Amino acid sequence: MEGTERDVVIANDWLPLKQHAQRHKIYFIDELRWTTIFERRDIARCSYLSLSCQAVRTLSSAFVILSCLLVVVAAAPPGSDLKATVHVGDGTLDGSFLKPYNNAWFYSVKTADGQVRPQGIWSDHMQWTTANGKQALLRVQGTTFVNGLSNTIINTFDPKTLAPITPEAHGIDGSIFKRTFDGAHVTSVTLANAKDTATPVASELPQAVYDFNGGLYGILLAALPLKAGLTGSIPAVADREDKLTVEPFHVLREEHVSAGAHGTVKAWVVENAKSDQYVMTFWLTKTAPYIVRLVMDDKVNKRVLTWDMI
Repeated sequence: MEGTERDVVIANDWLPLKQHAQRHKIYFIDELRWTTIFERRDIARCSYLSLSCQAVRTLSSAFVILSCLLVVVAAAPPGSDLKATVHVGDGTLDGSFLKPYNNAWFYSVKTADGQVRPQGIWSDHMQWTTANGKQALLRVQGTTFVNGLSNTIINTFDPKTLAPITPEAHGIDGSIFKRTFDGAHVTSVTLANAKDTATPVASELPQAVYDFNGGLYGILLAALPLKAGLTGSIPAVADREDKLTVEPFHVLREEHVSAGAHGTVKAWVVENAKSDQYVMTFWLTKTAPYIVRLVMDDKVNKRVLTWDMI
């Protein structure tokens, strides 16, 4: 079956399996039918259902059940109890070292049976641009899959603070997801195609966020003051829902790694992990193109996704 459509795992946006609550989707082609592997789930709702069911199973008291319901009703808005150690504009993330570059990775998947299946080529381009009358950085990522499909992610952001400005994602189905950021104010819209005129929806998050899940990932981590043992978390917004998320990071060590045509380079190894869901390991440098390698251990589906620099 190797090399057929059935073997292709499609990441509809930048990376799959982000956030237990609102995550990107991974798709594979199954007899010409798109099949979703990962479904979005709302953490608050799942927690409530689990709590209610447990109360019913273990305690027959109507008072306990009523108390559980009252806790849910009185709960704070989703995301308001999430805490980050880094905040937008506090100087922890500093993009002053960033400059234009071009990069590309070979994207592959290792399945539970040990087979390694090529997925395609992932490209990455950064250049200077202007947004709202000010200098900004523009990052364009695109994937061409081995079955001929492709997608694109475009991120415009502040070159110093890395605060997001206007990201957009063009999916393999022709859909377009756009956002506009202004501090904690976020406007989002999903378009079926380029001619769609859907109305954007505005939201107020508990705090200003980075666009970690919308495509900046490793660039944000590379902007940290990298040193072994550095641990913390940054505020972000969920994939396609305007809800606050918190993205943990842990700098493990510095080591040599293959950088394709660039030979061997010394890079910082940084983890972004979410419990038993996944572990993403980045190899990052402070010199362009910054993201050398990425390995994602998808614990849910028992597969490993790898991006190796060409």
